[in-house]
Amino acid sequence: ADERGGPATRASRAVLKLLERRKLALVLDLDHTLLNSCMSAEMDEEPEASLLKFRLDHEKGTGPEGRTLHFVERLQIWTKLRPGVKKFLRQVASMFEVHVITMGTQSYADEMRQLIDPGRQHIKGSVIGLGQMDEFGELQPADKKRLDGKLSGLDSIAVVLDDHVGVWPDHEENLIEIDRYLYFPSALKQFGVWRHGASLLEKKVDEIADRSTLAAAFEVLRRVHQDFFAERAGHLALANKKAKDAAMAELARGLDSESEDADKEAREKPESTELETTPGCRDPQVPVTVPEILALEKKKVLAGTVLVFSGVFPLDAPPHEQKMWRLAEQFGGRCETQPGPNTSHVVAKTWGTGKCQWAKENGRHVVSPDWLFCSAFLWSKADERAFNPPDHRK
Repeated sequence: ADERGGPATRASRAVLKLLERRKLALVLDLDHTLLNSCMSAEMDEEPEASLLKFRLDHEKGTGPEGRTLHFVERLQIWTKLRPGVKKFLRQVASMFEVHVITMGTQSYADEMRQLIDPGRQHIKGSVIGLGQMDEFGELQPADKKRLDGKLSGLDSIAVVLDDHVGVWPDHEENLIEIDRYLYFPSALKQFGVWRHGASLLEKKVDEIADRSTLAAAFEVLRRVHQDFFAERAGHLALANKKAKDAAMAELARGLDSESEDADKEAREKPESTELETTPGCRDPQVPVTVPEILALEKKKVLAGTVLVFSGVFPLDAPPHEQKMWRLAEQFGGRCETQPGPNTSHVVAKTWGTGKCQWAKENGRHVVSPDWLFCSAFLWSKADERAFNPPDHRK
C-alpha cells in the first residue's frame, strides 16, 4: 500500500501513532522565522559594533533563559532569537511533533536547535539542514523544501511555518507564512525590504514576546489542532454508526440466506477493494486533512468583507490576477472593481482618489495595502485605524 500519508492513501503507522496521541506534525523554518543569524565579521565595523554592544549590555543580568543574543563560536556567527521562541516551542510541543528544516547546513541546524531547545524537550522530530558547503566554503542552499525523506508521509497532518512561501512549491496548502524577523542590518539588505526602513538592531527595539508574530502563529496553530481533532472525531463517530447500522442490517437479512447469484457476483468482483488501492478514496483514520482545515481557517479571517482597490494595480492589468486580489480571496474577502452598497473597505496606496472620497462620504474603511498583508500574516483581521494610507494632498 502507498504510505505517503496523503488524503487519498492509507496513512502510515507513524501518522496513526501521532493521531492516537492527539498530535499533528509541525515543520519549522529557522532563519527569519524563529531567529536571525549573521556572520560575526558583519558586526565588526561601526556602527554595527556599537549597536551590538548596546544590545549585549541590555541583556546583562537577564540570565541564560532571558538571553536572546548569542555568539556561536564554532560557526563564527551571531544569532538573535526571536522574542518568545522558547515559550512558543513549549506551547506547540503539547499539540505537535516538532520538526526543523533549514536551507542552512546540518551543523548550523544542530547548533540552532541547541540554542532554542537546549534540553531537547520540545523538538523531538527531525532536525534537517539542506545546505552544503562548496570547495570554496560558500553555502550552496537547496532549491526548495519538501515533505520527503525524514518528513515523508506527513502531508495530510503537517503544518509548515516559514517566512518564505516560494521554497515550498509542492506544499503551499500546508503553509502558514510568518512575517520575517529581520534583526540584523545584513538581513534587511538581503531582502531589500524597504517598508521596514531599518533593522530592529538599528532601531534599538525588538518584538514584544506576548504580542509577537510567534504569539499570533501559536493561536492559529491552536485553532488548527482543535478543529482538526473535532472534525476527525465527528467523522469517526459517524463512520462507526454507519458501520454498526450496516452490520445490523446484514445480520437481519441473514448471512446464511445469500443467493447463488450473490455468490456468483462476489466471485466476479476483484478480491481487494481496500481503501489504499482505490483511487480517490480517503483513509477513514484521516477523514479530514490539515490543508483542508487551514483553508477553512483562512476563509474566516476576512469573512464578510467586500474590498475595492484604488490606485494599487497597474491600469492595464486584470485586477483578479493581482497578488493582493488573490490574497484577499484566499482569506475570505470578496473583491469588486467598483464601490457599491456592500463595499466594506477601500484599499488604497494614497488618499485622494475618487474611491477614497466615496468611502469617506459613505462611512467605509479606507486602508493601506499593509492592512491586508498584516491580516494575512496574523490570520486575524487587523485594526483598520492603524493602517490609514498616506495623504499627499496636505
